[in-house]
Amino acid sequence: HPNLWGLGSRLNDFWKEDLVQAITMVCMAVYVLHVGLTLIVVPSAILQPRDWFSIGAPHPAISLLAGATSGAQLWSGHLWTLLSASFVHYGILHIGFNLWWLQDLGRLAREVFGPARFALLFVLTGIVGFLLSDIVSGVPTAGASCSLFGLLGALATFGWRRGGVVGKRIKDQMIRWIIIATLYALMMGGVNHFGHGGGLLAGIGLAFVFPRHERQREGRGVQLAALGLLALTGVSLLAAAIGWFVMSPPYLPQIAAG
Repeated sequence: HPNLWGLGSRLNDFWKEDLVQAITMVCMAVYVLHVGLTLIVVPSAILQPRDWFSIGAPHPAISLLAGATSGAQLWSGHLWTLLSASFVHYGILHIGFNLWWLQDLGRLAREVFGPARFALLFVLTGIVGFLLSDIVSGVPTAGASCSLFGLLGALATFGWRRGGVVGKRIKDQMIRWIIIATLYALMMGGVNHFGHGGGLLAGIGLAFVFPRHERQREGRGVQLAALGLLALTGVSLLAAAIGWFVMSPPYLPQIAAG
C-alpha cells in the first residue's frame, strides 16, 4: 500500500532522527556494560592496564561472549555477532577514535545518501567486513571500523561517480582518509585488516547501487529494508546480552583467573 496503511508519516518522522547520534549512544552503552561486567568479574583488567591501548579495556572473553565475533562464533551458528560486533569496542582509544570518525563520516554519508541508505550502508558493510574476517582469519574481532571503512569506500566512489568540483573534493578527501586510516592501522598492529578491506569493498559496491547525485529521494522499499536491518541489529544486540548470561557461567572461573 503506498501509504503503508497510515504508517507512512511515522516512517518519514523516524528517518528525521539523528541516526549517527543513536549509533554513538548504543556503542557507548555496550562499552559501559562490558566495562561494568569486567569490573564485577575481573576488576584488575580495568584497574591495572598493561599498556596505553588496554586502558579502559573490557576483558576480551567478556567482549567475545557479549557481542564480538570470531570464526568460532560464526561456525557455531552465532550469526547475530556479525551485526552486534560493530557496537563492541576494546578500550578507550578504540571507541574514542571510532566514534570520532563516525561523527564526520556518518553525518556526511547521511547528508549525501539519505538516512535510510546510510543505515543500510553502515549495517551491511559491517556484516561483510566481519564475515570476511571470520572466514579468512577467524580471530576474535569487533568495532565500528569495518562500517567506517565502508563509509569511506562508498563516499569515495560517490565522489568519483558524481564528478564536478564537489564530487572531486569528496573523492580526494575520502582517499586521503583511507590512506591515513590504513597507515595508522598498520602502525598500531593487532588491527582487523580483513574486516577493514571487506567493509571498504562492500561500501564501494553499494555506492554503485545508490544514486550518483546527493539528496535523492528514498523510496519505501529502501526505507523498509533499512528499518528491517536496524530492527535485526537491535535483536542481535539483545541476543548478545542474553547470550552472556546463558553462556558465561561455565567461563566465569576462567575469566576471573585472568
